[in-house]
Amino acid sequence: MESASPRRRYLVRSGTVRKYSRNRQLLGGLLIGLIGLFLSDALAALPPEFSARYRVSLGSITVGEARLELEHLPDDRYRYRSVSRPTGITGLFYRREVSEYSEGKVTDSGLQPERYYYERRGRGSRNVELRFDWEKGRVINLVADDRWQMKIPPDTMDRLVSQLQLMDDLKNGTSELEYRIADGGLLRTYRLTVEGRETLHTRLGEFETLRVTRQQTEDDSRATTFWAAPALNYLPVRVDHRERNDAYRMTLDEVKGF
Repeated sequence: MESASPRRRYLVRSGTVRKYSRNRQLLGGLLIGLIGLFLSDALAALPPEFSARYRVSLGSITVGEARLELEHLPDDRYRYRSVSRPTGITGLFYRREVSEYSEGKVTDSGLQPERYYYERRGRGSRNVELRFDWEKGRVINLVADDRWQMKIPPDTMDRLVSQLQLMDDLKNGTSELEYRIADGGLLRTYRLTVEGRETLHTRLGEFETLRVTRQQTEDDSRATTFWAAPALNYLPVRVDHRERNDAYRMTLDEVKGF
């Protein structure tokens, strides 16, 4: 993978929890709003199998948690999962859990998703499935009883596995990052920039990190910054997200596998 060429992938998008009528997407959005070494030559895009737990806070108040898990499958394949849920007093008013997983394979050019699934349980339940047909260069979208398809370029990803690809891009020294994501029936492009190095103090200890920001557009006032730790294969140890007047933070509280 050449560091001189920006990769077209995507980080995660963030959402909100407090102000329940307006901010219903915090936990799932922050993960997908988050923040992704070959065992063979093909598997260089995958970090080791791992699991991670993040604390989600609004100001000084903890409002939820998010969990990630990567599994290596036979034949240079992967399965990546995320689960986010409200905790504490937030869970009393906001009974919703969001689960996602992505399955696919590792190719010489990077991670290639084959299936992505999103499930939101509780109030406002929703199921979404994406099926990638690489022979025909398309993705099939299944949402409730609706089914449609759209053309996609070869480097398109789903919004979950793009986290893993980003981790690999940072490991390879790419500073200008661009990602194309099939999301909501649209092909979205996200651009990220490595701004520098910073030392962070966390519950797990002190980490040297790369500070990465998502570039804003004129019609999008949201701002996302995350800190990726080389010692953890560039897994984010913190993610900050600002939207309107709300500021959210995801902090790594537990990690296994690194």
